This record gives sequence, C-alpha cells and structure tokens, in this order.
Amino acid sequence: MPLQLVFAGLFGIPLFVTGLVTVWRRPELRFLAITATLLILYVVLWVPGKEYYSEGTGPALLAAGSAAAEGWVARARRPRLRQTLLVAAALLSMAVSLPDVLPVVPAADLHSITDLDTVTSADTFGWPQLTSAVAAQDAALKRAGQAPTSIFTGNYGEAGALDVLGTADHLPPVLSGHNTFWLWGPGQASDRTVLVVDALDALQPYFSSCRVLTTYYAPYHVPNDFTDLQISVCTDPAASWRTIWPHLKHYD
Repeated sequence: MPLQLVFAGLFGIPLFVTGLVTVWRRPELRFLAITATLLILYVVLWVPGKEYYSEGTGPALLAAGSAAAEGWVARARRPRLRQTLLVAAALLSMAVSLPDVLPVVPAADLHSITDLDTVTSADTFGWPQLTSAVAAQDAALKRAGQAPTSIFTGNYGEAGALDVLGTADHLPPVLSGHNTFWLWGPGQASDRTVLVVDALDALQPYFSSCRVLTTYYAPYHVPNDFTDLQISVCTDPAASWRTIWPHLKHYD
C-alpha cells in the first residue's frame, strides 16, 4: 500500500486519498470507489511487488481529488493562499519525481548510475536506436528479395517501441507473445518471413529456417533490459500463426 501511494507522487497522495473519499461519498460515483478499492486490495493481497498494477484507477481518483481541491480553494477566506499551497506542492512533487521519469543526466553517463534497473525511464532508453536497427535489417531483406511480412519480439516493450516508432519506416505488423500482446493475437499478419527480435528460441522450433542477422546493443553501453538483443529472420513456417500462437504465450 505505501508503494502504491509513492507511485502517485508527493502531491498525488492527498489528491488520490481525497478522490477516493469523494467517490465513496457520492452515490452516483460509488461504482468508481468500489472498483478502485477492490483493485487496490487485489494488488496488496495477491500481486505484491507489482504496486503499479493499481495505476489504472489513477485518472478517475485524481480527477475527483482535483475537483475536491478546487472546492477547498473556493471555500477559503483567503483563496490565494490555498492556491499558492497547491502550486507549491505540485512543483515540489514534480522536482522529486524528475529523476525517475525524465532523463536529467547526459545519456553518455547512464551506464555509471548504480541500480539503473530501478529507474523507470531507463527501460525506454535506446528504443529509437533499436527501431532503426530493426528497420535497417528490414530494408536489407527487402533489397535481397526476402521482404519480412511480420515482426515478432520477445518482450512487449520491444513490440510497443517498434509499433509506435517504426511507423515512418513502414515496418510490417509487430507481434509478440509477451503478456497482453499475446492476447491481441497475430491478426492478419503473414508468417512467411518473420523478422525476429529477442525471440529466436521461442520461434525456431516452428520454422524450418532461422538465422541471426545482427545483435543490437544499447548506446553508450547502458545496461538496461533492452541491450544485447539478437535480430534474426525465420522462414518456412511449419504451421500458420493461428496454429502456433497458443505455444508462444509467456507471462513474466
């Protein structure tokens, strides 16, 4: 529970608590209170260590808490003082949160930070370069007459990065068997020639031919979770995506 509040930030804590009290008190919004309470208790009791799983309730509680704060200011004899307190609290909360959500040190110095894996923004470092590396292999295969028809990744973060950042490179559909990406399925993507990112061990049993093309390393030797990734290609599938998809699921 304390970690769930920490994720809200210093300023967010009173707003979220106020928001939860507000939606409990208003009958027309009580369904939000019940949902938020059940989800928070579920995270506390069932999935310890995954405190951010309750963040889905955040927007509703933050909105309710903000509306209550606005009323708190309006009722004051000296509203300007209360406005100042709210602004100061927001700025202080922002200053404390910056190291975890924004790159406040030069990228070239990230490798020297201890416990880098605890810094949220470090996970996304190098995603544009990863996308460029995959796009380069996609282009090379196209020039060789072996244009990829889909991309399969081992991690949902890799899939999300390629799906969002690869638009300009006109990459083929991006798939993954990791977590929620598996639930979305392969759609209409072809399995004829698959560009594989960090997932060769998972796909190799279902294709007649697979080979490693290159290995991607994050810039500046940053040791995050998305470095030393093999980029491969697999062809001649033993079965369709639909057939092998149930075997590609992994939750971790």
